[in-house]
Amino acid sequence: IRQILDKKAGLFRQNMMGKRVNFAARSVISPDPYILSNQIGVPERFAKELTFMEPVNQHNCEELSEMIKNGPFKHPGANFLVFETGQRKNLARLGEKERKALAATLSSDNLKAETLQTSDQSWGVKVVGRHLRDGDVVLMN
Repeated sequence: IRQILDKKAGLFRQNMMGKRVNFAARSVISPDPYILSNQIGVPERFAKELTFMEPVNQHNCEELSEMIKNGPFKHPGANFLVFETGQRKNLARLGEKERKALAATLSSDNLKAETLQTSDQSWGVKVVGRHLRDGDVVLMN
């Protein structure tokens, strides 16, 4: 595994560095005395652009609904929603009323009804592309 990642022919330098790839950003690292040594600080502008794909379930549906209501311009928010069919809905193009209507479809009552109607648990799962937030695990090079 190390050989795949290291050196000039490795994954990072050959495939990711300097290239535009999804869910990636480049920045200069500088010290911050206010955070722990095993943590990094991400500017809010980066946190809004970088998304974490979080599947919707009964335990996080209310929190993700609030993020959808906030939309892509208010942190913590969400940039897009992926439906069961695979269709992506960009929240930047929607108004506040439309985002609230989408957020209402994620209520725990709706999720319970969908789970009871389908024998396959994965059919009713939606995925929210939410902003980065405190505690998220990221890969740094």
